[in-house]
Amino acid sequence: MRFSLTRIDRRGADGWRIRYVKDGKRHTVTVTGTQDDAIAQRDLIRADIARNSWTAPATTTFGEWAQTWVAQYLMRAVSARSYDRQKGIVDRHLAPLTKVPLQKLGPVRINELYRQLEATGLHPSTVHYVHVVLGSCLKAAVKIGALARNPARDASPPKVSTQSGGRSLTQSELGRLLAAFGGDPLFFVVALAVGTGARINELLALEWSAVDWDLKTMRIDAALKPTAGLRFHDLRHTHATLLLQAGVPVAAVSARLGHANAAVTLGIYSHATTDAEAAAAQVAGSLLSSALKGG
Repeated sequence: MRFSLTRIDRRGADGWRIRYVKDGKRHTVTVTGTQDDAIAQRDLIRADIARNSWTAPATTTFGEWAQTWVAQYLMRAVSARSYDRQKGIVDRHLAPLTKVPLQKLGPVRINELYRQLEATGLHPSTVHYVHVVLGSCLKAAVKIGALARNPARDASPPKVSTQSGGRSLTQSELGRLLAAFGGDPLFFVVALAVGTGARINELLALEWSAVDWDLKTMRIDAALKPTAGLRFHDLRHTHATLLLQAGVPVAAVSARLGHANAAVTLGIYSHATTDAEAAAAQVAGSLLSSALKGG
């Protein structure tokens, strides 16, 4: 097999053209998006040709695209623990879609998958997370021109409570909790949970090698399986809520918690952003009142 890839040419404000020759025939692929999107598509073509398996986008399966997305997009976009979790979703729960042609994957087939997952006993919140991961995967396909529209946007995942994150302690309650643990060996575990937002199984898996004393940082990238149904998770919820109420951007909180994207964080902690919006409205009202009174 002989092939060559030529340069990527700009086509309009956000368009790119990839031209290559395969088996003596010229081919052109147009990509809408950023230059990075065009480069990713070029790399996909190059890799598929190298495996002697390049097919037109119309015959590319979801499974083929999903593996490309995991390797070229997901790995660069999320933390190690979020990568492991989302890759697990692709490998286990999205496996029934593997052989479905990417171009023929529609909301009806996606809804069938959600119902099948629920029928196996999977919790609705987990099925909803499957929807989030699938949506991210297909959104990337739209960006490089492999799909015209993201079918997950028209699907109907199970609804989950926006308060599923747990209870959030107030500042005074948190102070009393920490005071109650003063001098107790568990104080540092509780303090780390509130200060980092880590899950209990992640804290239990911590080793001294995870601490960088010079930089004063701690790496959290491993977890143990929980052994008890504790409400320790409420400390994680408190951590996230306090950050959002303090005005920390949702994207930053989402990355800190290891969520798939900011939409997941907003779904769980919508009450915190609502409180922040109310506070912002009060500040805006005060400024307007001051301006009307002449400062």
